Amino acid sequence: MAARSRSGSAGEVLYTALRAEAVKVVLMVVLLWIALATYRDVVAIGLIGTFIATVLIFTMAILVLEK
Repeated sequence: MAARSRSGSAGEVLYTALRAEAVKVVLMVVLLWIALATYRDVVAIGLIGTFIATVLIFTMAILVLEK
């Protein structure tokens, strides 16, 4: 979607990036809520902890430099 958009200014690019991040965060929260509502025997602390670790690792993958 971002590659197809024709942004005229840096502000439009920033707006598009922030909107995409907001959609990603909302989707993650909704899916986490569905998982917690669906599975009654889930260990909530373990699931949320693993979820946070996964999000952090996924975010840090951007910082990896190729040699």
